[in-house]
Amino acid sequence: MIILDEPYVSQILRDTIVEMNLPVLKNASSERLGFNKEIKLLEDAEFIELLKTRNPCKILN
Repeated sequence: MIILDEPYVSQILRDTIVEMNLPVLKNASSERLGFNKEIKLLEDAEFIELLKTRNPCKILN
């Protein structure tokens, strides 16, 4: 599960998200970067429910 924020989205990250079909939170950055054309972006509630059911959760910066 990915939360994107500009300018921290490299082409490698973008390719990995698409190849692995990783869940991405729908926000201004993910839409502006065009991810809504390549993968389904998750609304807040859907993202939170998925977050609750997936284990473990890692936060990377």
